[in-house]
Amino acid sequence: MWQIVKRFIVFQSKTLEFRYRTWKSRRDIMRAYREGGVGKQLFKRVFIYVRIGLVVATMLIAIAVVVPSAPKIMAWFVTVQKASQKIVVKRAQKKQVPVVPKPPAIMVHETMAVVKKEAVVITPDTTKIVQPMHDTTGELSYCLLANKSTKTVYLLYRNMATNAWEIGAQFPAVMGRNEGQKQTAGDRRTPEGEYFIVGRKEKSELNELYGPLAYVLNYPNEEDRQAGRTGQGIWIHGMPEDSNRMVTRGCIVMQNSYLLELEKFLKLGVGTPVVIVDKSDLASPQNYPDFARIEQKRKYVLHDYVMREQDFRGLLAGWQSAWSSRDIAMYSQFYDSQRFFSSGMAWNAWHDRKKSLFQTLDSIVISVDNIRLVDCSESTAVVVFRQQYAASNQVAKQNAKRLCFYKNNGHWLIYREETFSTEEFLL
Repeated sequence: MWQIVKRFIVFQSKTLEFRYRTWKSRRDIMRAYREGGVGKQLFKRVFIYVRIGLVVATMLIAIAVVVPSAPKIMAWFVTVQKASQKIVVKRAQKKQVPVVPKPPAIMVHETMAVVKKEAVVITPDTTKIVQPMHDTTGELSYCLLANKSTKTVYLLYRNMATNAWEIGAQFPAVMGRNEGQKQTAGDRRTPEGEYFIVGRKEKSELNELYGPLAYVLNYPNEEDRQAGRTGQGIWIHGMPEDSNRMVTRGCIVMQNSYLLELEKFLKLGVGTPVVIVDKSDLASPQNYPDFARIEQKRKYVLHDYVMREQDFRGLLAGWQSAWSSRDIAMYSQFYDSQRFFSSGMAWNAWHDRKKSLFQTLDSIVISVDNIRLVDCSESTAVVVFRQQYAASNQVAKQNAKRLCFYKNNGHWLIYREETFSTEEFLL
């Protein structure tokens, strides 16, 4: 309808323009034969007013025609639309076009990851996994299987109802630059075999290259030592934000979001088996590990962990007693004076500060609990615990502490001491 009105207005405008041009030509002709005067000016003004009046009248007529007819126009438009839909439906029925149902909404996240320079969509299914708190003395609940060939890490879990192992989730991962079994330190290969997580490093202990946390594996294990394989420092860790890292020097590296999701299940992680293979035809990852053999190995790993943890509990008891006694000589025996650096202070500054504090205070009461050995190798170890501190003329306070040890001439000595909030403490 609007097109009709538009054409009408354009037609009237063109008519007026044609009449104006005709009149102008006539006026020019008349001007050539006679001189103009007052009558000429009056005629000009009258013509302008008449033209304006015609335009206004045309617009009013168009509005008067369109407005009363609006309901009829809308009804006509709806009728035409329904008729068109019926025609489309009839044509579809004749062609027997199948109806495709809309896919259901995905309840778990889908993240695009780059592996082997090609896009792979991984959908971890973690909604069905029971999430018990980690207990190093409990039975085996989780197992990680890392396939170097497909660069995938599987989270396997024991179904408590059927006692069968199932795949809980799978994540893309980045592994060693070079292929094959790791043989020597620096060969940039990821080892293959049955390993266990024996420690966990927090973000505050790590360079940003390693992401939010790292799980430490017990490479080399007994089989590696017997085969003469060397090297150390094989971890499962994250990566810098917005990283496109494709290879590693031997570690298993995951995107931070995947690693943090994995951490929800592993917690401290100690005692969790990590089976690393290199198989392109691995059809059933949940059936590959020899869980009976892994259970036996795990007992020895956990026994060794518990024994080391007890040793450090005894060491902490002596450190706690020396601190409470305010005996600076006894207290100093627990520290590595050559390597120590903490809170911006080397050993001499730290020693003088503690000595002054011991002389100022009349009493110091220290108690510790929730002791965890979160990392231990042949030469280094990290212990975290919760600390209650009370001193004379001071308000009692609670925080968490991390002590880093270095083995010097057969003795574990503290080379770093860090305090952090109990909210960050790994319970």
